[in-house]
Amino acid sequence: MRCSCASLVEPLRVNNRPTEAFPPIWHTRYGTSACLTPKAFFAVRVALAVSWAAVVAWSLGDWVHGYEIGYWFTKLTHWSAVLQLAYHAVAVYTTGVVVLRASSEAGARTNPSFVVATLVLQSVMLPISFMVCLLYWTLGFGGTLHALSNFTHGVNFVAMAFDGLINRQPADAERGEGETGSKGATWAPHSRRDPARAAARGAPVARV
Repeated sequence: MRCSCASLVEPLRVNNRPTEAFPPIWHTRYGTSACLTPKAFFAVRVALAVSWAAVVAWSLGDWVHGYEIGYWFTKLTHWSAVLQLAYHAVAVYTTGVVVLRASSEAGARTNPSFVVATLVLQSVMLPISFMVCLLYWTLGFGGTLHALSNFTHGVNFVAMAFDGLINRQPADAERGEGETGSKGATWAPHSRRDPARAAARGAPVARV
């Protein structure tokens, strides 16, 4: 007698939602790390967000001493700093939902909007942070090192690259498009392995 994967998965569903044994794939891709425990990963992301918020506040405070605050937004560096802060904040929220089960959307079948925002902001900010560094050190550097400039034109990319190294998120929005759609979600047993690789190796993966 043959049975389908769907019939094996059915007992694991509760009210058409995932259970601890069979969470949605975005839990693994966006809420866990490839090298850290879930709580450690969450703590690192909180630290990155708080640290970068301090850098943005430092930049604003430094600017108002000599210029009008409105001109702060005329610089690419400052816009990228704000977008990066938005990314770190959304990444903290996404990881917190998975690790702490802090939202009713933690068991959502389809990927919530904050997961899509995490993917899009990472896809945008990783290249932009590198471009800001490259433009400053090749065209804008005047020969004198300033602590704040080192953070906004160096540490910014280091923070994004570090976050990218420890998370499991797709590197760009095109690769993640299939995972963040609203027509359905891929489900896979919770493990430290990448679910996509598990599927490629023949591990049972069910679609609902």
